[in-house]
Amino acid sequence: MRRALAALAITAVLGGGAALALAPADIFDPQAIAARERMQLIDAKQQSAAAMARSALLEKQAVAASSEADRLKKSSAALAARIQSAEADIDAGAIVFAKGGLQPGDLSPLAAFATPADGKAAFTGRFVWSKAGVTSDGRLWTDGLNLRNPAGPMTQIRGD
Repeated sequence: MRRALAALAITAVLGGGAALALAPADIFDPQAIAARERMQLIDAKQQSAAAMARSALLEKQAVAASSEADRLKKSSAALAARIQSAEADIDAGAIVFAKGGLQPGDLSPLAAFATPADGKAAFTGRFVWSKAGVTSDGRLWTDGLNLRNPAGPMTQIRGD
């Protein structure tokens, strides 16, 4: 057993790449123990310094992000105060619905009830919003649209 221990070597790799090799006899040697503890203390100090540097960097990044968020809030508030109204015009052109293809529910969850559908439709519309509220209007055109809704099938829907 003593021969097996004599051939045994212990190597410890510490932070920063420092290595400490000890033979079994060194494990009970006070000087080897002191050297091992000094290396562990150096490693702990290096890890602590690295953690403090990371913490300082993260703190600087958080302060910068908070400052940028405040700037964006002020810019958004100033822009909102200047905008009296806005509008969006929509022109969907000709839309072709097909079984296994585009379906009304693909365009809006509100239109999912009209599935399956096949045929043509078109839509133009407008949304206007202001401090007074939101308004919208639009025009739907169909030419031979077929669909199934909760009330049953509807075929050859034509309208403007």
